[in-house]
Amino acid sequence: MEPSNKESARLVKHLLSTLDADEETTSEELWMEEAERRHADYRAGRIASKTAEQILREPGTKLTSTAFLGPAEAEMVGAAEFYESQGSGLGKDFLDEVQRSVELITQNPRSGSLVRAEIRRRFLRRLPFGILYRIDSEEIVIAAVMHLRIRPGYW
Repeated sequence: MEPSNKESARLVKHLLSTLDADEETTSEELWMEEAERRHADYRAGRIASKTAEQILREPGTKLTSTAFLGPAEAEMVGAAEFYESQGSGLGKDFLDEVQRSVELITQNPRSGSLVRAEIRRRFLRRLPFGILYRIDSEEIVIAAVMHLRIRPGYW
């Protein structure tokens, strides 16, 4: 006896949801590994950074002791370009939200969830992104601007 269309649809839906859950877990784990690798490369002098103030320059805003790693900047710019291509002003909205989140991290570095060893994550509001960062003795290091459902290296 073959399953009904309704039963088949339910089975397919269940299987797809299982795949999505595995993909999210895998993507998140890969992001944590990528953030740790980037931080190690940064500390070893193999990766460049800019201050958050240089990248998210806003008159009157002072973001001291926050380093934005080059790959994180590229992810942020790539996402902003994508959002802007979807609608005028969406890229700027994305950058504004990144800036707001970085300012909150700077004001209260331990506000992000500790997700692995020394790596913390702060989610962006209304967007499927998180900022992965680490608190070092002298600065906050932004290691990634991660899309929550896409693996590292997608830009």
